[in-house]
Amino acid sequence: MLLREMFSHVNTILREGGNLRLGDPDKGEQVHDADEIDLKVHNRTHMVGLFNKLLHDINNAFNAQFSTPLWSPELLKSQQFLGGSSLHFFNTTGISDEQFMKHKPKVGDIDTQCNKELEAQVHQFLSSHINKPIGDTTFLGFSAGNEQYNALFQYQDPPIKVQIDFEFGKYDTPLFHDQLLDLIYHPLP
Repeated sequence: MLLREMFSHVNTILREGGNLRLGDPDKGEQVHDADEIDLKVHNRTHMVGLFNKLLHDINNAFNAQFSTPLWSPELLKSQQFLGGSSLHFFNTTGISDEQFMKHKPKVGDIDTQCNKELEAQVHQFLSSHINKPIGDTTFLGFSAGNEQYNALFQYQDPPIKVQIDFEFGKYDTPLFHDQLLDLIYHPLP
């Protein structure tokens, strides 16, 4: 068997840059691909506002289902739960749209960091919301990756499908809280 034959019928594919694909056309399933967010087409500040609202909507829906937030109010406010370049993408007050676009004109996904202890609940949450509305989006589905879930949300306006990665790690709550307070009161330059 050739290597390409082994992978020709994979129904969930993750490509670099946040290009999640859900669905298998060979099985008659509708295929959904994550869109790159082209900041030459979509205003970054506007998109950050939409995505910030979606993250709050996800957090509220998670809290309603499990009586605990996915991200604490302090983390949502500081945005320190965002990983990789997502933290810089969301920093519209510290980094201008022009400055950000100069270094990164397209965004593939939004990386979030979640407490490993909530992994089972996140799986249950995502599984129970497939093809249901969350905020201003329809949640299309997710795939399991390496210590993370890659989820796809579809907006109608603008017509875009955004990938949000839920990356799991162990939170050392007292230490994490102290580090967060230190960042809030003594921000990095």
